[in-house]
Amino acid sequence: MLFEWCQLVCSMYKVEVNNFTTSFSDGRALCYLIHHYQPWLLPVDGIQQQTTLTCQNSAVDYFGDTNEEDDFNGLEGMLSSTVSRKPASQPQESEQDLLLNGKRNFRLLANATSGLGGTPLQIATCDMSNTIPDEKVVITYLSYVCERLLDLREETRAARTIQTAWRVHHGRLAAKEQLAAEQEYFQRLRCAAVTAQSRVRAKQARDQYLRQRHVVTRLQAAVRAKYVHRDRAAFVELRQAAICLQTQWRGVRDRQSFQELRSAAVV
Repeated sequence: MLFEWCQLVCSMYKVEVNNFTTSFSDGRALCYLIHHYQPWLLPVDGIQQQTTLTCQNSAVDYFGDTNEEDDFNGLEGMLSSTVSRKPASQPQESEQDLLLNGKRNFRLLANATSGLGGTPLQIATCDMSNTIPDEKVVITYLSYVCERLLDLREETRAARTIQTAWRVHHGRLAAKEQLAAEQEYFQRLRCAAVTAQSRVRAKQARDQYLRQRHVVTRLQAAVRAKYVHRDRAAFVELRQAAICLQTQWRGVRDRQSFQELRSAAVV
């Protein structure tokens, strides 16, 4: 399971893992394992790709169809042949630089594992680089790294769950506050609308009352003018009758007075 886990993760970065010894001798596989789960702790840009292991693999691929005993002897012959027969388009690095790149990978790995915590530093650069590492040491170290990475994944998942729950709770509180603010704003708008409607309706009612009052006033004036005209005609008739009566009465009275004065004078 541990070996399959290493192969599966490293295959994503095109790094072959064939055993627990030489495949981890340059530190690249270990760095990629940590980077896969904690990319912020070990960035991929810091991993050195040109190491003695990559040169050995490229040399084997390049001389795969030839006799190894005729082309090179051991590691030094392989490196010298690789450097001398490498295509001109690829930059050439010395064996010292390749070893230094491996040490840089292990130094980067040490810094990352110290940041992880819970992983004892059981490997040294001198025991891993440019040699065949101890298989038991590598397996033990990988067991600690695997357990710690998986624990961190669970811790990260728990942290994300807590963050999600907090965000949901915070979102609900924010939604409630927003709803309360919207309701308050709606109440203010409603009160303003009711006030505006009341004033408009009051103005409309007053205008309607004034129009009706003006119409009623004109009707009353017309009716009163009609009744006044009719009453005036009756008054004129009564006045004429009264004048006639007064004239007749005065004529009768004057005649009686004249008759009395005449009788008195004749005597």
